[in-house]
Amino acid sequence: MLVRKDDPPKVIAAGGASDGGAIAPAVAGASAAITRVNQLQATASPSFDCLKARSDAEHLVCSDGDLASQDVALANLFVQAKEAVTDKAGFRERVRQQWNYRESACHDRECLARWYAAQRAYLSQVAQTGRLD
Repeated sequence: MLVRKDDPPKVIAAGGASDGGAIAPAVAGASAAITRVNQLQATASPSFDCLKARSDAEHLVCSDGDLASQDVALANLFVQAKEAVTDKAGFRERVRQQWNYRESACHDRECLARWYAAQRAYLSQVAQTGRLD
């Protein structure tokens, strides 16, 4: 059998049958994917699924344990504020605006840290008073 230089490596199964090189790349690809998932899970556990992260902000949160912890704390505070607030529609709109700001403006750790601090202060106030002001 002739093998060209660019052919994938052949895996010979017990009994001498060749898979034509299909198994080795598939195993390598699956192994790399599993390694990446394990790295994401070991690095951070924010309030959302890091496998579905799309924005710069989400990827930064998933790769930074401190930001992930801040995200979880903010998610818990959000639930408290949502229950306490009297103007539900106003609260939803403000949360949407702040989320859109974070997604469009925060592309580094410092911006995200400032955003989480500001949101934490605001949501704490809302949770305690029930007011949006």
